Formats: sequence, structure tokens, C-alpha cells
Amino acid sequence: KNEKTNKFYPGLNALKLGLLAAEKTSVIEVASSYLESMVARSHETAVLTVPDGLQVVCVDVRHSPRAWRITTNKGATLPLYAGAPGKAVLAFKERAFIDRLIQITGLLKLNKNTITGVEQLYAELAAIRREGFSKSDSECICDICSVGAPIFDHKGDVIASVAVAGSSDRIFGENNQELIQLVKESARGISAELGYVESQRKHFDEPA
Repeated sequence: KNEKTNKFYPGLNALKLGLLAAEKTSVIEVASSYLESMVARSHETAVLTVPDGLQVVCVDVRHSPRAWRITTNKGATLPLYAGAPGKAVLAFKERAFIDRLIQITGLLKLNKNTITGVEQLYAELAAIRREGFSKSDSECICDICSVGAPIFDHKGDVIASVAVAGSSDRIFGENNQELIQLVKESARGISAELGYVESQRKHFDEPA
């Protein structure tokens, strides 16, 4: 409020929300054609997620044309520590953030293959950083498998992830390497359109 005129103006919090919305809108717009291509080439469901606190939120999805397919809705959430979309983001967060997440969530077991051990989670995140992709088999929902990859912005920060999801025999079958390359290629393309260059990637100290 301006005390002299008694008029109200948007404050800093409104500005921050506006900038956050603009960033998310930008990645949604850029990723749209990539999601379409991912479905066309893989025949699996493709999703785009963005981080929101200690979880990721599905902000766009393209469903598989198959009769048996994974379906999800915009607004659906997944934890950061379980499932390929969340782990693709978490792997490129600062160590202090990961420690805080572990402390708050306690790595609650959500399904038969959820990672609940701290050392196992850190080893998994290190592998994701090395290989550039994440994978999940029944970590959140039974018999749902996925492969994901991180999306970076022009500052080198991880801001989203893309993933394909389907049954175990299709995601981890004979076409597994092709799916991994498709997801990584799509994530790299989206990141590049957002102004990211590989040299901007931040480096993280691995736990002792």
C-alpha cells in the first residue's frame, strides 16, 4: 500500500509468483512438441513434471495410443525420491536440499521397490548424475515403470523432467536403450531451447 495515495500495488511476493509461473509456462510451451514426438516414437505415455517443494507435479502429459497404457492427469504429484520423474530432478539438487528431504520424509516406503535407505538413495542419485537418466520399477505404483531425464534452464538449474511410462516388459524390454536415448535426447532438446549449455551444469560433491 502506498501510504500517500492509499492505493495498492503488487508486492514482491506477487512478483515472485509471476516469475515462477512464467518459467513453468515457458517449459510447458517448449516441451509440448517433444512430448508429442516421444509418444509417436515410443508408443508410451510421456509426462512433463516440475518440482514443487518436496514433490514433482505433472504439468503436461500425452497418453499412449496403446489399449493398455499408463494414464495420469495434470496436477498429479509424485515424491522426489521415488519414481523416475522425481529422481531425475532430485539428483541435481544441492546436497543440503537432499538431506532436508530425507529428514522430512524419512524415505517412506510407497511400494515394493521404493528406495528407503539413505546410502542407497545417494548411490542412485550419483548414478543418475553420471548417466543422465533415471529409472523406476514399481517404486510408487505397482507394475508401473518409467525412464526420465532432467531439464535445465539457462542458469544451469534443474527445473523439470520428462519421462516415458509403461509396463515393465515394454520399458525395460528389448527397446530399453532406445527409450533411454529418446528421453535423454528430448530433455537435452528442451533444455537447449531454454538457453542451457552443457558447460553450465553444476557439479556436486558426492557423499563420503
